[in-house]
Amino acid sequence: MDPHSPVVAQRFDAGTIDGRAVVLIRGRQPGRTRYFVWSAGLFSEVSRDDEAAVRQVLALSRNLALTRQLRARCDAAHIKWSSSLYFDLQGTCLLLTRDGALKGIDPPTEPSALEEVLVRDGSLAATLLEGRLDAQRMRVARSLRSALERLRRREQAVRGDIEKMDKAIDESKRAQMFVAESVRAPRGTRELKANDWETGEPILLSVPPDVAPREALERIFRRAKRLKEGRALADDRMKATVLTINLLAEFAEAISHAATIDAIDAVVVEARRAAPREFRLGDNPTRKASVQTKALPCRLFQTARGKALWVGRNAAGNDALLKIARPHDAWFHSKERTGSHVIVPLERGKDCPPDALIDAAHLAAHFSDAREEPVVEVQHTTKRYLRKPRGAAPGFVVVTKEKVIVLRIESARIKALLQSERSTDDLRLPPRE
Repeated sequence: MDPHSPVVAQRFDAGTIDGRAVVLIRGRQPGRTRYFVWSAGLFSEVSRDDEAAVRQVLALSRNLALTRQLRARCDAAHIKWSSSLYFDLQGTCLLLTRDGALKGIDPPTEPSALEEVLVRDGSLAATLLEGRLDAQRMRVARSLRSALERLRRREQAVRGDIEKMDKAIDESKRAQMFVAESVRAPRGTRELKANDWETGEPILLSVPPDVAPREALERIFRRAKRLKEGRALADDRMKATVLTINLLAEFAEAISHAATIDAIDAVVVEARRAAPREFRLGDNPTRKASVQTKALPCRLFQTARGKALWVGRNAAGNDALLKIARPHDAWFHSKERTGSHVIVPLERGKDCPPDALIDAAHLAAHFSDAREEPVVEVQHTTKRYLRKPRGAAPGFVVVTKEKVIVLRIESARIKALLQSERSTDDLRLPPRE
């Protein structure tokens, strides 16, 4: 570099990496842009010919907090080098110290050439970038492990549901052997006897107290019918869960071999697409997560037309959800059942679209203790007609004006809605009106 050909500072990014003060500088020389890294009193240039290194520097700069002091005092300054880095702005020189601070100095009389500094510490940029790469790789790998643990717990839960369904279906087949006996047995009978159709061996069936034998069998048949209808949905959920587990395992393997920040970012994008609910990448410590995103008490689904549907996570979440809902937003709940509140955000003066109304009612039924029933009553109104009594239990509200839907559950619709779930990172609350 010709010491008489100045490099003009264009952009500064500063912060701390692994406890070390780091400054990234983009400078402009006639006909070319140059990138420099400074840390602990040492200085290094990133070769413009190394496109991968330049991209990593730019990715690193996005994770450093911009130093206003540097920008205010050094923009358009001439970058010069002696034993340390300093900036010459119309005769005023500022020295960048080892701790990342600026102090005024007298202009050095014999600045050394840049090449001498680079020979002394030409690996500084690569060292810092390698540290950043390792930290990001560990961060993503940790998030992938957590997501896999959540998915494996879900796999076990779904497998348990399938076993219960199969057991109930088997019980209904066995109960068919007692139909004739139940018709003849008087009320008050506590035990039915029959012969196994396959083995001929005598078998017994207990009848609950205060239930007629015929009614006991009908209950078994009704429960088996409900569970049989949900069996295909459970199988689909199991297949989707296993597929996602396999995908995240492949992503974890890819992360262990990722050689650049761009490669890691590509894996993050794919992981979020494959498992938006389970893969939760920890917030960058240099960026404050918005209070709005951190405090969201709901899960986020959407209709086929992209309309948002908010579902409370639990009783306390239901209360919190009502605090962020506006008076004209639509509210849904499974009538006289325990379950989640569902909110459909609406514009003032607008009615809930028919497709969103049916979808919200399905979610209200699914996330309640009526989820296994083929027909469910769902109440709905706008939030302005809800009242929370003083001292009431979490999630409890009084509805002063409502409509009721007698909803016949569509398994395919439930499946599509569950697959539409998105990360609440995508949720932007509408402004209060």
